[in-house]
Amino acid sequence: MPAFLMMNLKVPEKVVKLAEAVRAAGGRALLVGGCVRDELMGAQPKDWDLEVYGVEPARLRELLDQFGNVNVVGEAFTVYKLGADLDVSLPRRERKTGRGHRGFVIEGDPAMTFVDATARRDFTINAILKDPLIGEIIDPHHGRDDLKSGILRAVSLDTFAEDSLRVLRAGQFAARFEFRIEPETVLGSLINCFLRLGRLSKCRRIPNGIPKAMCLCTPGWLSIAHVN
Repeated sequence: MPAFLMMNLKVPEKVVKLAEAVRAAGGRALLVGGCVRDELMGAQPKDWDLEVYGVEPARLRELLDQFGNVNVVGEAFTVYKLGADLDVSLPRRERKTGRGHRGFVIEGDPAMTFVDATARRDFTINAILKDPLIGEIIDPHHGRDDLKSGILRAVSLDTFAEDSLRVLRAGQFAARFEFRIEPETVLGSLINCFLRLGRLSKCRRIPNGIPKAMCLCTPGWLSIAHVN
């Protein structure tokens, strides 16, 4: 059983200050993804992801410019970097338009609900939100239950299967955290993803992912969760 320790770890000052600026502008900035997952597991996050709700893209960029140099990762779908360890984005909608992990149209939408925004994420354990100002945890897909149980579960079987490279991440997480993979995630989406990997042999992301994917052969990957 993996460790599950709810800890109030130190959040970088720039994260807090930006969240306060977003709140003053009428929006809400929430931590999401691996930084929330790691904190819930008792580990100090190394990188931080902040998702901003209720603030239009132009206004968000104005706020970010007050915090120093902004590196635009994807302005069309509003993803920015502040320094080496903070990514800031709007909630995003993804529509499948072609094959492979590049066949998507991505659009930022600050009016999205928490449920809809987190539905695009890969696993429930990565779909947990936290307000850095008041400490509130928002968990629309019950990721904390899966963390406690040591289960890796796709948020959505339909969207999970659309990106074949997510199978590599499943192997990484299963081995890294010694999690069991929920049966429907294995038998549905992951098998489908394996069948699609052959189409991505020229993908630039594959070589970087292959060494980590070696963990697919570990007991953590082969373990399938028996859940009620």
